[in-house]
Order: sequence, then C-alpha cells, then structure tokens
Amino acid sequence: RVIGLLGDAAIPMMLILLGIQLQKVRWSGALKPIVLATTIKLVIGPLIAIGINWFYGLQGTAQQAGILQSGMPTAVMTTVLATEFDTEPAFVTAVVFAGTLLSVFTLPPLLAYLGG
Repeated sequence: RVIGLLGDAAIPMMLILLGIQLQKVRWSGALKPIVLATTIKLVIGPLIAIGINWFYGLQGTAQQAGILQSGMPTAVMTTVLATEFDTEPAFVTAVVFAGTLLSVFTLPPLLAYLGG
C-alpha cells in the first residue's frame, strides 16, 4: 500500500516541482540555447531516427515507435534530475516548458508522416 501511494504521488510532485522551477526561469539571456535545445529534440531527433530506421531496415510498429519517441518533448523527469544534482535547473525547466508548448506544432506533422 505504501509503495502504491508513493507511486501515485510521483507525477503530481514532479509537476509541482516544475511549477516551482518555472518561477526561477529568466527568459531574456537564455533564449538562443533554449531554442537550440528544443529544435534538436523536436526536429533533428526525428530526422536522425528516420535515418537510423532506414539504415537498419526497421518497419512497422518498431519504426513508428522509434521515430515518434525521438520527437517527443523533453520529460519533466529531467527537471527533477537537474534540480537534484544542481545542473542548471532553470535552463532545463525552460527547455521542458518550451518543448512541451512547441510540440503542438511538430507532433501532428510527425504523426501524419507515420500514417497516424
């Protein structure tokens, strides 16, 4: 029961941490690195995955899952890890936030390409 309760609380706690870290983000000086990191994750990542799938000859569900996963925005867990190890948590939070917002524009064309 205890493990179940902790598991159920994990996602809400991560989102609370993300909200706390969003307060500390300063968008003025870090805009170029944020755009670069988000572009690499949302645009370059799927292009690399398409190339790797072509090289290995993957088809079907394995191909679709690999390409789609490579185009997903950065997860909230990266903010948790950046906060825990004090490695630019404000920057990581900004990348998570920007990537999540911009994935609205990149995921539909990717899904259309994959036939979804």
